[in-house]
Order: sequence, then C-alpha cells, then structure tokens
Amino acid sequence: MAHDMDTRRTLRGAALLYEAINQIIQNPRSWDQTVVWHDGNRHCLFGICELVAGIRTRPDRIFDEVRRLIGISESDGYWLASPERTLEQIRWFAGELAAGRVGQDHSKGFDIKAWDRLDARFRRWSLGRIRSKRLVCLA
Repeated sequence: MAHDMDTRRTLRGAALLYEAINQIIQNPRSWDQTVVWHDGNRHCLFGICELVAGIRTRPDRIFDEVRRLIGISESDGYWLASPERTLEQIRWFAGELAAGRVGQDHSKGFDIKAWDRLDARFRRWSLGRIRSKRLVCLA
C-alpha cells in the first residue's frame, strides 16, 4: 500500500464526500474542479477527499485510493471527478450514495446512457433543491 492509514479513523463512503463538501462550503477558494488533484492551495474534489481522509498517496494513485474509500466503481469515479461537476451535483451524488442508489459495482459496464440517467436524476433532484435553496451538508 502506498500509504499508512488507520482505517478506524479514516472517513469512508458518503461521510467522506459530505465532509469534503463541507470543506468546500467553508473554504470555497480552495476548490477548483479543473485542477488535477492538487495545485498549490487549490484542489479538486478527489484532492480534497484525500486531505480530509488524512491519507497521503502518490499522485498516480489518488483516483483509485479515493474511489476505494468512497466505495464507488471506476465509472462512477470518473463521473464524480469530472472537471464539469458542480458542487450541487457532488452533493446530489453523496445523497444518492448514502441512500444506496450509486456505488454498486457496474459489472455489465457503464455506458453513456447510464451517465445520462444519472444526470437526469440529478436534474430532478436539483429542481427541488433550487426551490428550497438549501445546499449545506451536515452528515
């Protein structure tokens, strides 16, 4: 393993995403989804997850290590780590993960139609959030 990790103290799953979201809300200038992992004081979601989880790993292993801690498939990881992801989409994904609707192994593959379904579910979810004007995560 590329790092030493105390699994009893390391956040995992939706709790890790919620904590990363809270960090972004508290310090929005530190988040830049277009950055690859870390760039000075700016970090993408997976970079923030690495910091929040308290792990240190090689840059070529961050994606796999964070994805493993979150408990999602490689395809879900690519969707979540995409530079186009907004904070609202990430928050939605964390809620879906907590509810058990994402994060399963996609053994039959994950095609573009599945991504479109994820985006369609997000749009339905976000309309309700926009109306309620809430995005704070307190998991």
